[in-house]
Amino acid sequence: MELSLENVGIIKNSSIQLDGLTVITGKNESGKTTAGKALYSLIRANSNVDDAFEHAKIAYIISQVTKIWIALTAMHGSYYRTIELDESETPEMHILAALSRRYSPRSTTLDSMMSLLVEARDVLASLEVSSLITFLTKYRPYLSAPTRNEQYIRTIAEQFESRRSDALNICDSAIHTIDAPSAYTSFLTDRTKQFLNLSFRGQITPVRNPDAVTGIKLSDDTSLIFDLRIRNKSDFEYLDDSSFVNPFNQAIFLDDPFVLDKLDSDDYYLSGFHRRDDDSITSIDVFPYDDYLKQLLGSEESLSFFDELEFNRTYKPLFEMINSIVPGEFLQSSDGTYYVNDGVKLHVQNLATGSKLFFIIKLLLMKGYLTSKTVLILDEPESHLHPEWINKFAEILVLLIKEIRVNVLLTTHSPNLLLALNVYSQQYSLMGKAHFYLAHKDADSWTTSLDCIDDNIGDGYSHLSLPLIEMHLQQDDMTGG
Repeated sequence: MELSLENVGIIKNSSIQLDGLTVITGKNESGKTTAGKALYSLIRANSNVDDAFEHAKIAYIISQVTKIWIALTAMHGSYYRTIELDESETPEMHILAALSRRYSPRSTTLDSMMSLLVEARDVLASLEVSSLITFLTKYRPYLSAPTRNEQYIRTIAEQFESRRSDALNICDSAIHTIDAPSAYTSFLTDRTKQFLNLSFRGQITPVRNPDAVTGIKLSDDTSLIFDLRIRNKSDFEYLDDSSFVNPFNQAIFLDDPFVLDKLDSDDYYLSGFHRRDDDSITSIDVFPYDDYLKQLLGSEESLSFFDELEFNRTYKPLFEMINSIVPGEFLQSSDGTYYVNDGVKLHVQNLATGSKLFFIIKLLLMKGYLTSKTVLILDEPESHLHPEWINKFAEILVLLIKEIRVNVLLTTHSPNLLLALNVYSQQYSLMGKAHFYLAHKDADSWTTSLDCIDDNIGDGYSHLSLPLIEMHLQQDDMTGG
């Protein structure tokens, strides 16, 4: 698998292999993290996209139903009590009740919501003002306060025809949007745009060269999977030769072990994507990568009993290695999130930061999120690790790749981690699936490239070790050594 980046952030034109382990090293501000964010966004945008599209259409219809009711009556529906109609009421009354409370009285499946739109269109076309007044008068105790005012109801009657026209236009537009042949492609493109803009805070295109065309491609030996172009910073387009055969169903981006401390908080949705107030079908499950990781770690997912037995049997060395660092279990309760070991409960906020990193990997494993269809992206994971644990972490990553075939993209500033990954890749016969890159700034000083150093990994060691050597030389000069 190959990821190609052109004018993405400060990366000018580079390609990296994704065949198991991919390691990028280099100076600060050299574009290392950029590659991971781009890959994460592309994979997440194209994962489970059919389900996401269906859920987005349901949410879109619900939003349009709200607009139809407001257009018809100039007031919001019931937010306090649900209107309960008996079977003797006319279908017309049931449709008005469904519109007033913003969802179908039967269920909120896509078919039921589409049926509501179509039925509402027919009812609105023939609706008599007397029927609407009867509905508002009969059920006004159930509705929000403005509808309880008789004068307000008379005002609605006086303006009924113009409001009917507005409501019908919204209904027709919603049906057209849902049924449009381009709806799926538009949704996928917009979904990709949302993920990329969240990951890059709207600055995926080069800030010093805003007119450049940005390109992100993912391909394998036989086909081009995704080929995305971004023009004028906001014009996103998948090229027609994209096959959209997503090789991954999961992408996880980890750059902060302290995400484990935040599982007691329910506010992850506050920084996520909220539905835009427009007439397009937009994703409702797009969140920043740290909030998404919180959802995975806090989920109730876990391996089944038999899957866990198989995991312990097949991956025993890997599991034992992780347990040698963090042997305890995970406990979420009403009073907080805890790491439990030998009967002792330790709040996760009091767990050593390095231990949190290992425990996050353990949780992702035990919840079944690390598979051969997963891309695990780690940004400078060595930051909180002692050199001994750096070696352990490197070995665990290599075993994840070898035994479970997880795909790992990792950035590092540590010569220790770079060496450990190289050594364990050789020890576990992973070298054909391990690739190393050095990021460096080009002559113009504000663009970078990612150069493969598989055949000369010493360039990576010397690059990372040079500052230490310089300090030793400076010390020798000061001491006369």
